[in-house]
Amino acid sequence: MKNLIIFLCLYTTIASSQEESQFEIKDNLFKVGVFNNISLLNNLTLQNGLSVRKNLDFVTLEVPILIKHNISNKWSTFLGVQSRKVIYTNFPDLNIEQPSKFYISTGTEYGFKNNFTGNLTIGFPFDLQLGLKF
Repeated sequence: MKNLIIFLCLYTTIASSQEESQFEIKDNLFKVGVFNNISLLNNLTLQNGLSVRKNLDFVTLEVPILIKHNISNKWSTFLGVQSRKVIYTNFPDLNIEQPSKFYISTGTEYGFKNNFTGNLTIGFPFDLQLGLKF
């Protein structure tokens, strides 16, 4: 796990030194990821990548495939699917339900000054039980 984080940090340094890179590094307090950006149209991009997320119970490896629409230079929205695999359990003795393996992800992202980005992401698991019966 530490080696993967070190690799992603070094890759961040290399990718950020290039001006027009098709790769993008996204990180926050609980997640770090590398994304490959493929331009489809002027304001439409296909993003696929690899992310590592840590929360209180699990460390997961995620593979997102997202369609990103750039509304302006600073604001964008995205929609796509993600798969998730638990690679480490913080409390193996407890019988904690593991997160969904596949989910739909949607959200918005805004770029502030000094390369600071904020985003809001909502994920809907494919195995979501709504309680509807037919």
